[in-house]
Amino acid sequence: MTVLDDLQNQFRCKRCGTCCAVGGNMLLTYEDICRIADFLNCEPEDWELIPVKPDALNPGKYRLIHDIPCFYLDKVTMECSIQDAKPKACRQYPFKLLAESGCRLNDVLVCPVAREILANHLGCDKDRV
Repeated sequence: MTVLDDLQNQFRCKRCGTCCAVGGNMLLTYEDICRIADFLNCEPEDWELIPVKPDALNPGKYRLIHDIPCFYLDKVTMECSIQDAKPKACRQYPFKLLAESGCRLNDVLVCPVAREILANHLGCDKDRV
């Protein structure tokens, strides 16, 4: 087990919406799109409910057209409106996604829970991470 695996195992999302509010430009797979479509009771090609575009640098992957804030962030409750069907990248956030180069350390540090876990691991104050 790597350090990032250990940190991910400690992570419990508090659903504060901070990561979704700043975006992240997550890569989506076609399986993600199909899962979201099933959840929203629509077709994967329904661009109004699933506004994605193919990613030029990652064949077979997609990105949300509206990602800052995330298209699926409920701006009132600050919760994910597709929580039960969220993309794999979102489910792997923060440390596992970092380990797979799906995000940068700066993207991890926007999460208050991740920042606290990392501070505890490093033995410092979370405001110094």
